[in-house]
Amino acid sequence: MMFPVFYVQNILHTYQRQLKTEPKPARVVEERRAPPHKIRDRVSISEEARRKQILSRIASEVVEEVTK
Repeated sequence: MMFPVFYVQNILHTYQRQLKTEPKPARVVEERRAPPHKIRDRVSISEEARRKQILSRIASEVVEEVTK
């Protein structure tokens, strides 16, 4: 089954907008309120790397859903 590129791009743009507008998970909110000694170590990556990883994950999920 073939899908035009613009369909996939539109889906990715929609997911990206949802990621920006959705409320933060409760875990993230709690970590911000927690005392510093109770916060776990976190890995920090650049915004570009984060965006690429999110888009890659979304693209693979879309392909998986479409090919079901």
